[in-house]
Amino acid sequence: MGAAGAVSGGVGEPSAAGEPGREAWAGKTAGEPSAAGEPGRERWAPGEPGREAWADESADERSAAGELIGSRAGRRHRAERRGGLLRGLSGVLAGGLIALAAALVVAWVVALRLGSAGPGAAVLAVHAVGAAGAGALQGYADRTRGPRGPLAALGVIVLVAAVLTYEWLL
Repeated sequence: MGAAGAVSGGVGEPSAAGEPGREAWAGKTAGEPSAAGEPGRERWAPGEPGREAWADESADERSAAGELIGSRAGRRHRAERRGGLLRGLSGVLAGGLIALAAALVVAWVVALRLGSAGPGAAVLAVHAVGAAGAGALQGYADRTRGPRGPLAALGVIVLVAAVLTYEWLL
């Protein structure tokens, strides 16, 4: 990026700030001054491992750390998404338990101010611990590949079912 923060144009096209396009960055390493005089600028190299997961990279830009920025940032090839239904269900359940714990805290505060009976400390504690555990497991499930991710998502479902059964049905 130039001093004005402009992004380079397409391959071979100078940007508004006069920077060269992508071909001038190919092969540069971190810390090596670029053609525009910016130290630490690093670009992808053609044939870099993992690049085939992106469908169309003609307009993509990469940050100095190698993360994709721009219009296609955060979009991955659909083949990388595994366990979508199980993780989606566990995410909804984890979010619901977190919302339920928050609603119980609000109900406890309202009951305390009105001087009436509300949820007890044990109910709040079980829901809070369950919500924290479900949130942590869901975060792990969303970020872990292989068999451990779906197992963590299954753990979220079991944890939420246990909390709801123990506190609301027994």
